[in-house]
Amino acid sequence: MNRKRTHGFTLVELLVVISIIALLISVLLPSLRRARGQAKQVVCSANLKNVGQALWNYWTEANGHIPYVISPMTNLAFGDPNVPDDRLDPFSRDAYDVNLNQPGGWPLSLPNVLMPTHLGNQAKIFVCPAAVAGWPRDKSKYRLTYRPAAANQPNGIVDPNNTYFREHFGFLDGRVYRRPKPAKQQGSDIASIIRFSQQLQSLRGTFVRDLVKVKNNHVTGPHNGGNMVLNKTLDVEYRNKQEINDDLAPFGKTVKF
Repeated sequence: MNRKRTHGFTLVELLVVISIIALLISVLLPSLRRARGQAKQVVCSANLKNVGQALWNYWTEANGHIPYVISPMTNLAFGDPNVPDDRLDPFSRDAYDVNLNQPGGWPLSLPNVLMPTHLGNQAKIFVCPAAVAGWPRDKSKYRLTYRPAAANQPNGIVDPNNTYFREHFGFLDGRVYRRPKPAKQQGSDIASIIRFSQQLQSLRGTFVRDLVKVKNNHVTGPHNGGNMVLNKTLDVEYRNKQEINDDLAPFGKTVKF
């Protein structure tokens, strides 16, 4: 009996198959990247929701006061490349030195205030899987990637009550917390317009947000250029790249990180 000889792919057929596979990959990769980015954003949102719940638990047990937080994630400390990473450990509970002249830790950092009483020992909650900046700064594996609006924001110094920085940046400063109401303009005079503008600016504040990176006077967050934030009503909110540039880089002046 004669047997028919079978043949493998010809070179042309092989090239056609490779071309089809390459085309499918080029079509699917953007979708896969978007799906991965969305998954990381969901994880980040869940992290901030847990932090918000911990802040609420603290509030209910502290007679309506939010925590008083002193953070290393400030321009004076985290934003200064001359301050080594081991001096910025937000999980260290040693004595804190505001002048950074003596060894010390950060017992009033956000992780130390919330853990373990209000958040358990879930340190991984303080890491966004899509982070573009964080602590330690000189390592690829971050342990903390969120910046809290602590009493010493943004310049590392605790400003007096009712000052601009204290009102717009220092929310976690032990004050009595009341959910903010929508801003309303009460009149058309200059004073009313200025007051309304200040109310709008204050409502844009956040308790906690993703750390960002800065390049050419523009800030970029980890989620398609935008940020996840825990806003002043303790709700998690996404702000796109344009919004975070408006919030963090007004008049062309950027944050340091």
